[in-house]
Amino acid sequence: MSATLLVLLPLGLVAIVSSLCFVGCNFHPVLASFFKYQDAVLGTSGVMALWPLDETSGTTASNAVSGAPPGTDGTYLATAVPYPDDTQDPLRSAPAPGTFPQLDQKPGIVAGDCAGGDPNQPNPCTGFDGGYVSVSFDPTINPPQFSIEAWVRPDWTETDPPAFRVVMMSRDNSPPTFKGFALYARPENVWAVSTSDGATPLSEVRANGQLALGLTNHLVATYDGSTLTLYVDADASLKPNVAYAPNATTQLYIGTGAPELPLRTNTVVNDPAHGP
Repeated sequence: MSATLLVLLPLGLVAIVSSLCFVGCNFHPVLASFFKYQDAVLGTSGVMALWPLDETSGTTASNAVSGAPPGTDGTYLATAVPYPDDTQDPLRSAPAPGTFPQLDQKPGIVAGDCAGGDPNQPNPCTGFDGGYVSVSFDPTINPPQFSIEAWVRPDWTETDPPAFRVVMMSRDNSPPTFKGFALYARPENVWAVSTSDGATPLSEVRANGQLALGLTNHLVATYDGSTLTLYVDADASLKPNVAYAPNATTQLYIGTGAPELPLRTNTVVNDPAHGP
């Protein structure tokens, strides 16, 4: 999976944005005056986090939002994942070599996010295949209402084993279920978002059809205090009367579920973001 940006915003726009493997920038009459994606996100009122994931050295995945809490920068990490993972149901976690994300830089996947507006110079994005980003727990990036957005390109193949493959997860293990949210691909290659409040069964919204391997989708997931909605290229599916409580203890992960529950993926991620 490839990614270049993750964003966290307040509800009313986008609360979390994560981009997973686009094919790059190209000019088009409609896009000729397109404002840079990152600039557009950062210019949105209430944005809580934007991780460009474009670093080429070091281990810090910076939160680009001015004035954001310092603890909301992420850390690049890498851990190989065997298959099957003996500690998990075989469908839970795909094999992954543990590639350090910065060693798997890809051309940017968000149209319009090009250096100087030049389509031949797309901003870089990061490939995740066992590597991931961990963001320390902070209540500001776990709001009671949220919106998450992601441009994603799944890079696994039809011959890879079926598995849950996480784009972004912020949830704890509060019995009997968990608190928080997760955005991911299911084993049957269907995009989904899920939430819970730690007391009631998990609520999941699935896309209306299977994803296409190697092609980019625009994912947006929102929770307005009652209704959980998933948009795939503007095609909406939703579930009303959903219970949700924010994660109150655990890190936010990009490109994985958690070290003890890998759910790794082969995807490119671009510009994730987050907000209430």
